[in-house]
Amino acid sequence: MAGTLSADAYREVVARLRDCVRLHLPPRSVVLIATRGDEELVRLDGYRAWHFPQTETGVYAGHHPADSVEAIAHLRDLQEQGAQYLVFPCTATWWLEYYREFAAYLSTVHMLKVSTDGVCVIYELDESAGTDSQAKDAGCEPESEPPSAVEAIPLMRPPMRPQARVPRVLSVVARFGAAAYPGAEQDLDDLFERRMPAIDRTAIVVDNSLPRAFVQERQAGALLGGDNSAREFSAFDRAVDFVGSDIWSYDLVHFATSAFKALYTAYLDRFSGEVIASIIGRPVCLATSTATTRRFLSGPSIRSTGFDPVSSCCRPRM
Repeated sequence: MAGTLSADAYREVVARLRDCVRLHLPPRSVVLIATRGDEELVRLDGYRAWHFPQTETGVYAGHHPADSVEAIAHLRDLQEQGAQYLVFPCTATWWLEYYREFAAYLSTVHMLKVSTDGVCVIYELDESAGTDSQAKDAGCEPESEPPSAVEAIPLMRPPMRPQARVPRVLSVVARFGAAAYPGAEQDLDDLFERRMPAIDRTAIVVDNSLPRAFVQERQAGALLGGDNSAREFSAFDRAVDFVGSDIWSYDLVHFATSAFKALYTAYLDRFSGEVIASIIGRPVCLATSTATTRRFLSGPSIRSTGFDPVSSCCRPRM
């Protein structure tokens, strides 16, 4: 995002950043935000939001770090005080280009959790990180003056995360009102609870009977409005667009409709921890081979993620 934003556009960025934090970070987390002194950015209900950088009293420092060494040292100090996440609004992602060694430190020592174009980049801070050798290994050198104009670097696909952690699953459910299959969401929750109890799951429900602009936050996901222009396919596109590039932080992205238990249901037997274990780290699509499935996988939203499902689709035997 180059240049400056209008007041209305900036307010929209702040609102979307808050939505992103609430969707992806646990309540009561300690969150560092590169605010440039804007108090609105640290007004996050349900979270402890701190300025980055800051003084010893917690107020905005009033200046940027002199170089990557100073940025890393300051981050480590704040980690010792309890900081768990670091957020760069889209107006501050120039940090990751200007402080190159700091960016390398973040990507190698910590974990990229969210990268949503036009909104923010979020790193989850590794509790075990913070030795002097890690900062030195980043090869920190002095940098020139920070850029005066706000420049955002291109948001890249996050690297695959190591397997020694709780798998993350994103469920996308399409529906048109709740009258036809009133128990669908609970049935799906129960299915995952039985088959995959040890996962971190986010559920996005898209209701095509609601206005497309409708967004309702939930404890572990969101309810979105759709437009029903292509029935469940437009609902799936709406969810993929809402999640953005953070889709790469999930080990399994599961698409379903509220009628998932109607007609053919044998595929439900394939939901298991073994399935997730077999696909972690692999760009695999596991799907029932039908014309409608292939239509969605070739759609614009899936293509926009950079994933090529046609060449990597695994079609199970029926």
